[in-house]
Formats: sequence, C-alpha cells, structure tokens
Amino acid sequence: MPPVIEEYKGTAAVYLKKILALTRGDHPQLVGLSPEGRTGPNATLCQPPTGAGLFLELLAHNQIPLLPVGFFQDDENAMVANFGKPFKLNVARHLTREQRDGEASRQAMVEIGKLLPEKMWGEYTEDIRRTRESVKSQNEKSIDAPPKRM
Repeated sequence: MPPVIEEYKGTAAVYLKKILALTRGDHPQLVGLSPEGRTGPNATLCQPPTGAGLFLELLAHNQIPLLPVGFFQDDENAMVANFGKPFKLNVARHLTREQRDGEASRQAMVEIGKLLPEKMWGEYTEDIRRTRESVKSQNEKSIDAPPKRM
C-alpha cells in the first residue's frame, strides 16, 4: 500500500499535499521529477532513495501514466532529452511495502535508462538489457507469426 498522507509530518507533509493536489481533480497537471535525485559514479543511474517508488505510486495512483525522459550530454556537449512512451507502474499488491517501493523505483529507472546511452545505465544495466531483449524477442515473434485470418 502506498504511504498515506497522515504519515508525513511537518513541512514535508505540506509540500507532499501540494504536489499530490496537482495530480488530482478534473484537470491534473504534469509533474516532473527525478526519482533518484542524484547521479551515480561517472554520471550513471543509481538507486533512488527509500520511499521514491512509493511516492511515484501515490502520485500516479494507478491512473496517471508516467512519462520517462532521459537527459544527458552527448559527445559534442549538446544537452539531449529523449522522451519515452508513457507507462503505468505495474507493481504486485501482495508485495511488502519495502518490496513495492523497490519495484516501483526499478520500473521507473529502467524506463528512464532505456532512453540513455548504455554507458549511463549504472546499476540498472542488467535490468535494461533484459527488458530490451524481451522487447526484441516479442517483436521477432510478431514478425514471424503467420497473418491472422478473419
């Protein structure tokens, strides 16, 4: 279960309520954030702080898709912003709170990582490779499949 507002105290609660209010109501607004809040060694992806995955779940509340964006500086020192396809977190409800947090963070970071050069994948390298191989395999199967008759 994502965290409930009452769990947050003080100044953090005020800001959390303001951010969540942006994603609710008749006209939800786009909120941009960097789940990891920092970069790892050599500007690579690193694990977000504890609670970031639960916050993403709370923010999206199973209704709002997340739009991954990979920002990086290319070899010619130009800033690049690669936008991915919107996606929804798919975290099993039976997991513990800690597991849910980790899985939601992992899913978000893998989607962001797919938009970055491989040298920036950091600790998500294996997850990103597995995801890309899975997509490639699915694409090959759909190409090899005989056409469906109506």
